[in-house]
Amino acid sequence: MTNFQLLSLLVSGNKKINNLSAKQADVLAQNGFIGLNEDGKFGVTPKGKRAHKRNVKAHRATLIRLCVEKALEELPAGKPFRHRGLWLRMGQNEYTRNEVLEGLKACRELGIVQSRKLSNNNFQIVWFTGDELIPAETHAIADELVDAMGFEAAAK
Repeated sequence: MTNFQLLSLLVSGNKKINNLSAKQADVLAQNGFIGLNEDGKFGVTPKGKRAHKRNVKAHRATLIRLCVEKALEELPAGKPFRHRGLWLRMGQNEYTRNEVLEGLKACRELGIVQSRKLSNNNFQIVWFTGDELIPAETHAIADELVDAMGFEAAAK
């Protein structure tokens, strides 16, 4: 069991601190995750709670990235889309807009999708799936998309 799994059990209350082995308690105490609180009782420290939150957030980000990858497989290759459309497709009640956007950015780093910024306006970022697009083709698709959305064309 990793330190973060153990810490998660402590924070959630599924494991009592009294039930830790000496080695587990020592490792968590050396990392500053458990210690004496203001009342003089042994418990999870604020540092431990912050570490738990970071770990939960990182784990959720990984799960969301995998869900984004799965949703991207359903999209046709090379066709432009906006992240809001993907978010709505995935279910806006299950994920926040920002979580889906961060998942798309992680997929971009892995080379699964590409993004093109049509202008300095952040609402004019389009995403593409599939292989590398030829820049001229990208600009033509982007210009068509901008015209369809009713915005002025991006400066070239």
